[in-house]
Amino acid sequence: MKKNTKPERKLSFVEALVLLVVIIVVIFLNAMKFKVETGLSVLSIAMIIGAYGMLALHIPWDDMMTEMLKVFQNGMGAVMILLMVGFIGGSWTASGTTPMLIYYGLDLITPSVYLIVAFLLSAVLGMATGSAWAIISSVGLALMGVAQGLGVPTAPAAAAIAGGAYVGDMWSPFSDVPNLASACTRGTSFDVFKAMIPTQVPAVIVSIVLYGILGIRYASGSFDNSAVIEIQTALSGVYSWNILLLLPLIVVIGGVVLKFPTIPTLVASSLVAVVEAIVFQGMSGSAAFNVLYGGVVTDTGNETIDSLLSGGGLTSMMSLILIIFCAFAFAGIIERVGLLKILLGGLASKSKNRGMTIALSMISGIVGVYLTASVYVSEILNCRIWNDVYKKQGMSTLMNARVQNGGMSNWGMIVPWSGGVAVMANCFGLSWEQYAPYLFMTWASMFFILLWGFIGKFTIPLEEDESVE
Repeated sequence: MKKNTKPERKLSFVEALVLLVVIIVVIFLNAMKFKVETGLSVLSIAMIIGAYGMLALHIPWDDMMTEMLKVFQNGMGAVMILLMVGFIGGSWTASGTTPMLIYYGLDLITPSVYLIVAFLLSAVLGMATGSAWAIISSVGLALMGVAQGLGVPTAPAAAAIAGGAYVGDMWSPFSDVPNLASACTRGTSFDVFKAMIPTQVPAVIVSIVLYGILGIRYASGSFDNSAVIEIQTALSGVYSWNILLLLPLIVVIGGVVLKFPTIPTLVASSLVAVVEAIVFQGMSGSAAFNVLYGGVVTDTGNETIDSLLSGGGLTSMMSLILIIFCAFAFAGIIERVGLLKILLGGLASKSKNRGMTIALSMISGIVGVYLTASVYVSEILNCRIWNDVYKKQGMSTLMNARVQNGGMSNWGMIVPWSGGVAVMANCFGLSWEQYAPYLFMTWASMFFILLWGFIGKFTIPLEEDESVE
């Protein structure tokens, strides 16, 4: 059989618009009508775009495969760290480190400062675990029970919990979002952490102030702390507390301060936690070591507590990693076909002002979440689209990471067909429009990203290892 020798042609703007409509329709139908899982939905779009590229644009399949493999190569560092996050989740639960943080954190709650404490506690635990969804679906349920005892409305309570969990996730060296951002830009998750300090710290302060003002309205009345006591009693019945249980956390903090590589630091922390699970919690050596793979399963008879004390391990990360793999395939095909470069590339190339570049790249990231129902896919695509624009304007691509993390990633709990909205609905029984107005962290973060961008403050200059293509 003769090989297809038709010359490759470029995608036109009209074709790009039509394909964009197809993407929107498929994503919407998959999410709202057919309830297709995010990974499969993204992969189905990749197949549609790939087929069009081969049949209509005459792009060889090998070329698209090569582009996909490039995306996989760039993103595998983040995937490896995600596996280590599974280690941390299982081992820290088995050792009692995470439960102890929860136990003593709940002691801080009083009626007048509920929203502030819920926000900060969720942020700290989100940073410690690297998973906003895990905190929302575990500690968040406990905190919501406390809110009901205090008479705090569920919408602001849910927003404080989710807002804190997401900012902790966004800032955690264990989290998928900053690790993916570093893989798509430069440096490590710690570099992304530092890049976000000028925008996230003032946003946290603004959120605390606003939650404090709002909390004054709910400060009157009696305090029913039975939910807190129930959680703490259950935790004490399963774990033995010891100050040494903070060692796994100290190992991580030490690794950050001393700038050790991320993966060896997380492995070391996990192994310390495994030893503590054996010494302090009475687990057998094989059981403690196996939590690194399968995580922890607890059956106390209390659904909330079981959710708190179960999970982690390598297997807990598989679903997320599969979604990311599907996103990698989608990003590679979109890149080779040139779809988003046609739609957004012209806009990006005409953006000569740094402030406008920051604003447009943030809007582009948010639109990406709406189109793909995935923060991960949007981050991959927008980093690839905007990195060169940032570099040509003398800005490090860490600025793009700051914009995508702080300005886009929180939209995973606002876009109606995203996984984050599903988690919130499942845990709290709320729709996105009910709690979105109280997501002060999201709106403040976007404000400071735009403010510093337009007035030229806290700009990260182009690094020596970044070349302008």
